[in-house]
Amino acid sequence: MKHRHLITAALLFVLIAPVARAALGDFGEPKFAKNVFAEINADLRLPVGISNVTKFSADKANNVWLSTEGGGLAALRIEGDTLTRFSTAFPINKSAYPDDYLLSNNTSAIVFAKFKTDEFFFFSSDDPGGNAGLQWGRYTDRVDLRPLIELDGETDVEVHDLATDGSKRVWAASENGVYELDLTTGETPQPTAASPYTAPSPETTRTAAVVDATPITGVSSAIFYTWPDGTTVDGGKWLFYLDPALGQSPQIIGKPFSNSLIGAIRVVGNELYVVQKNADATEDARKRTIVKYTFSGGEWTRNFVADFFPDPGVYDDSGFNINDIDVSPTDGVVWLATTGFAFFQVPDAGVFDQRVCYPGNWEDPADDYYDDPGAADCTTVGSGWRHIFKRSSAIEGVSNEAFQNYGSLLVDKGENAWLGSDVGVRGFISRFLSLNATRFIGIGKTAIVSLVDVDPGTGGYIKITVAAKSARVDAVFDANGRMAPINFGFTFSDVDPSVTPTPNPLLFPVTSTAEGVPITVEYFRSEADTVATLTAAATWAQIIPFEDDIFIGGPCFIKTIWLGE
Repeated sequence: MKHRHLITAALLFVLIAPVARAALGDFGEPKFAKNVFAEINADLRLPVGISNVTKFSADKANNVWLSTEGGGLAALRIEGDTLTRFSTAFPINKSAYPDDYLLSNNTSAIVFAKFKTDEFFFFSSDDPGGNAGLQWGRYTDRVDLRPLIELDGETDVEVHDLATDGSKRVWAASENGVYELDLTTGETPQPTAASPYTAPSPETTRTAAVVDATPITGVSSAIFYTWPDGTTVDGGKWLFYLDPALGQSPQIIGKPFSNSLIGAIRVVGNELYVVQKNADATEDARKRTIVKYTFSGGEWTRNFVADFFPDPGVYDDSGFNINDIDVSPTDGVVWLATTGFAFFQVPDAGVFDQRVCYPGNWEDPADDYYDDPGAADCTTVGSGWRHIFKRSSAIEGVSNEAFQNYGSLLVDKGENAWLGSDVGVRGFISRFLSLNATRFIGIGKTAIVSLVDVDPGTGGYIKITVAAKSARVDAVFDANGRMAPINFGFTFSDVDPSVTPTPNPLLFPVTSTAEGVPITVEYFRSEADTVATLTAAATWAQIIPFEDDIFIGGPCFIKTIWLGE
């Protein structure tokens, strides 16, 4: 793979209000209950030779998944102070599922979206060596991979990136342009007749990255940029807006940077963030710029956000690339993934300092990480870009001073930061709620709720709802903001609607349906809150094998689990 320098994260970003303001540490840095790490081979069980993590995504239960360059797909769970693979079903790749996994292990992106009655994952490959394309599937208590999705009647099409609105559209940035997959009709997701969409001539049809623009414009739409393949002077430098309802070619938004490539694009709230990838020949080779675009009255407006401008000796590689960007919407913290380190900065009333802070003594917890000798210190918000620190060189096998190629990152809806590199995956966890699956099958299954909150309120609690039955569990945290896992199960009841959940153990009465019984877990940070701070969702179904078929038990009707039914 030669492309990974253009990795971008085009994940649908969901913000659930109200989100409590993230706690800050002694030096203005985001304060985390957990600094967790998973080594890419030993912990995630991915094969040796993985080049990098290409993209993060999260399912509706808030579990974090990732696509990789060389290892297929992986998923994570927090175990104490470490990260580990989500279950023994992972990783999902050609070696583990030789009959059903149909793409190259060089995967470029993964997103989650609802199709019919259930949530599916869509993943892609841009491997020029073959077996590129787009495939989909779902995970319940097992991996259920579906056939390849044809693009223009072909399956081996290089797909560099994916984005989605979560329920109506999946956008695929490919060699042929941007494909729009309709999730609202048909028995399987298929590209629309008008796909693929390409940038205006003389731009190349090769599309590098795409994001869903629905949160910005209010209509089903996308934003993309093309591949800098040398066929056009300005390839990889222009942004384009795609609204299929307009019935015309994509429109030009603008050229964010005069003489440099786009490194990544990200939709945060109703704004589009864009980061400069490489050096501009007309400026200092160390300088990179971040801008954002707003949309109003049919017009796009470019706004300056910040510069990233390290001094010599702080970031010694002036030829570095910025591969990805994300933003914590509550505090405006900007995160950057680069070819040498990862960085963040907490703004001071929206203002950022361009300098990169000297990291200090990484291994000494008493040291001021961000005190820059011979210059103003870096201990306040808005005072400079700070290196991501490692928890333990001994455990992670890489010193804090060593360069580490960060390919992708994600700020999830709890405003936790996830960073993927050629060494592994790091999570900075401040407020995290998850379920251990998105679909539970059978009476014997146990659902597990995990919760971390570094800055909990007073009288916080968790509300678990299965179908129309609810139970409340008080949120009790230890000194590090961790709550003991909550386990709950299911008991079959299709007769008496008055049956309520039973405590110790917590069991919910369920009646199987074709769509699955809805499960919602809500975390209320304080007793006074009327809207949940975080939510996680799943479904339950009773699946009974019957000879060569499968049907759902409970009311006596036969249903297959095809497409979530």
